[in-house]
Amino acid sequence: MIRAVTVFLAGALVLPLAGCQAPVHMFNMIVPAEAPIEGSAGKELSVEVGSAEGGEASGFLNDIRISDLDLREAIINSLAVRGALARGQPDFRIDAEVILGSTGTQEILMGLNVTTTVDMRWLVTEPASGDRVFSRTLTSTGTASSSEYFNPTERIQVATERAIQENIRMLIATLYSLKR
Repeated sequence: MIRAVTVFLAGALVLPLAGCQAPVHMFNMIVPAEAPIEGSAGKELSVEVGSAEGGEASGFLNDIRISDLDLREAIINSLAVRGALARGQPDFRIDAEVILGSTGTQEILMGLNVTTTVDMRWLVTEPASGDRVFSRTLTSTGTASSSEYFNPTERIQVATERAIQENIRMLIATLYSLKR
């Protein structure tokens, strides 16, 4: 009986904290210039960034919060650091939407490593013709360990930032593969 009460009280204290995620930071979602991108060797891209949306809260404990502006800026900066942001006539226009972001509740409550999964729908079109070149959902994960970040809120935040960064990296690799 005492054990049950102790577990209940511990859960009552941890549960509200576990659901609080600090908003992710745009600069942590940028794919670094030195990050290897498959298929990019010898190719140049010129990409226009359209809309980016869907990053608002989704769920209680597995609350993912990304401002649409921060998401769009992370995409723009990820392209800019590799010289792939359109200055003139773009090869592609991309639009993005976060359609699902989730974090394991058990990971949060038990203080383990936190893994966040993010599904982003990407629409890639040729601006000149308006033809759809690529329309798919890419799924990525990011992990933050308890040895890196003690606070569960920070682990969720960092895992989310890493998942978004990986998703953007996957899209950039796809853009290079689409480049003729």
